[in-house]
Amino acid sequence: AVDSANDREGRLLVAQAQARVGELLITLAKYPEASTALAQATKQLEMLAGEFPGDLEIAIRLGKVYSLIGTQHENQGNHAAMEQASRRAVEYFDELIKKNGHDETLQEALAYNLRRLGLAFRMQQKTEDSLDAYQRDVAAFLHFLQQHLGEPPSLTHFASLEPRDLRAYLAFRRQGPD
Repeated sequence: AVDSANDREGRLLVAQAQARVGELLITLAKYPEASTALAQATKQLEMLAGEFPGDLEIAIRLGKVYSLIGTQHENQGNHAAMEQASRRAVEYFDELIKKNGHDETLQEALAYNLRRLGLAFRMQQKTEDSLDAYQRDVAAFLHFLQQHLGEPPSLTHFASLEPRDLRAYLAFRRQGPD
């Protein structure tokens, strides 16, 4: 039992060090290296969680690594991956609360990841809304140019656009739909 406890502690320390290195690498924007460190920490902690089921310390550390993975994706601007990582952390902490009761540390971790999940959702929605708006604006501008030029616009037309053409477009937009 002593050897098992020492082995657990040693492996937990290694996993914590890997997670901390990953966190520092995220801070330095060294994302490929951070991915490697966090993957190693995740693997080690998942193995420990399998060997020591019900060990809350291991479980909390693993959930925090899942959160760090979300942070990395957030910093990289990958909102879909951030949402996926945050969802994984939320589900993980929610399951831990169901098994272990309402531990304050678990509640805080769950609340943190729920906020991140909400942020990821809002950022993803803003990105989709922005793309839709850009597509509408470009389509409206191309429609205007075709009317304004009397023919479909070409690269030559774009190269020869002058400020008066853009002013005409803005006036066209102010008039609203036909």
